[in-house]
Amino acid sequence: HLRGTPYEEVIHTPVQYVLGLPWAEGIYSGATVAQKPHGKGTLAYADHIYSGNFADGKPHGEGRLYLCSGEMVTGIFGEAPDSETIQCGNICYTVHRT
Repeated sequence: HLRGTPYEEVIHTPVQYVLGLPWAEGIYSGATVAQKPHGKGTLAYADHIYSGNFADGKPHGEGRLYLCSGEMVTGIFGEAPDSETIQCGNICYTVHRT
């Protein structure tokens, strides 16, 4: 038994997995913490899809942006040196392309 030991919280992580969670004008599937996208997941919109890492409900870290034009943007999302802004409808991404 790990109950009552420092290891108990390791086996009872707050991460949950969801399918089809309405989020930020899109539909999210993946890991959540406190009902927010956090960890690996995919956020699908009518005109684009972001798949990758999330932190506190926002794309953050390694990810891919699939645009309806067929273009794929791969990089580190969130605030980073040498990053650019990509606008997809009402959604704005900050990414350092890799």
